[in-house]
This record gives sequence, structure tokens and C-alpha cells, in this order.
Amino acid sequence: MPLYEYECSCGALTERICPVKEHTPRIKCECGRMAVQVLGFAHVIPDIEPYKSMVTGERIRSRSHHKQHLREHGLIERGNDPIRPRKPIPMPPVAEDIKRAIAEIRSR
Repeated sequence: MPLYEYECSCGALTERICPVKEHTPRIKCECGRMAVQVLGFAHVIPDIEPYKSMVTGERIRSRSHHKQHLREHGLIERGNDPIRPRKPIPMPPVAEDIKRAIAEIRSR
């Protein structure tokens, strides 16, 4: 699959691997602006050899299958995928507990 490079006016450089049919000359940058493709030499990344997953034992057939498999099991490939912050788990409402505790203290 070809590797495309994009540059944003904020100075960020982004690389994107995608099939030729999905290629676009502009993509959205993390800053929210549009990054344009930087014309350079062609980068072609060969697919990976099939291997057996150490998580489930299933046979991983391609790079896209590999990435999907990692996502399904909450894993990241060190050095390739950014570590995204997890959403905090909302705390349960405590107003009723506080009211009950105050009522207990007052009743003593």
C-alpha cells in the first residue's frame, strides 16, 4: 500500500497509509486545519507475512487484519500507534449518601 505524506500550515507532518482508491490530496490535521499532500517519491510498504496471534492463537493474514486484531483486544503496537487517553469512568452520584450521613450525625 502507498504511504502518503501531508503537511499542515501549523507545521505538522502526517503520514497516511491507504489504498490508492481511498487516496485524497487533503486530510484533516489534528489541529483542525486541512493538510495538503507533499509530493515526493513513492513509498510502498509490503504486507506482513501471516503469523499466529499470541493473544488468541488465530492466524493473522495481513497488516490490516493485524491492526484490527490489536484494536479488538485493546492493544497497541509500540512505536506505531499513539497512546490515546482513556475517558474517565464517571463517579456514581453521592448527594444521597451525603444527605444520609448528615441526617445520621444530626440524629445522634
